[in-house]
Amino acid sequence: TKNPSEFKVNEEAAKKWLNNGAQPTEVVGKIFKAAGIEK
Repeated sequence: TKNPSEFKVNEEAAKKWLNNGAQPTEVVGKIFKAAGIEK
């Protein structure tokens, strides 16, 4: 595609959610992994 999808991840908020027990969906988990955020 000419304009591939882009995303920004608030790493601080994502880590806070994960540390509080949030379970990301499979898709969100892949986005976090691509962004370098691992549980």
